[in-house]
Amino acid sequence: RTGEHFTAKIGFLANSDGTCGSGSVKFQFNYKEAGVLHNPALGEWTETCDGKITAVDVDLKDLVGKNVEFVLAVLANGPATQDMAVWINPQIMVP
Repeated sequence: RTGEHFTAKIGFLANSDGTCGSGSVKFQFNYKEAGVLHNPALGEWTETCDGKITAVDVDLKDLVGKNVEFVLAVLANGPATQDMAVWINPQIMVP
């Protein structure tokens, strides 16, 4: 519907010592329509393990009136070791 936004926070889990390693990933917010994954992604963010959580906000105005399925992805950006990446509270915000 008009005015809807996808919001979430993205980042890395902390180890017991408070560090999060040396991970690096690409977060993608995609959608499927009629079973077909659309490219490019609605949103894409490259994150490294820097101890920070990033807030993301995507306006969904281009999807108004469409019947879609959302797809959250995390892709390794190099070796996948220490890629303890997380989506936090992903949701569609309704005005």
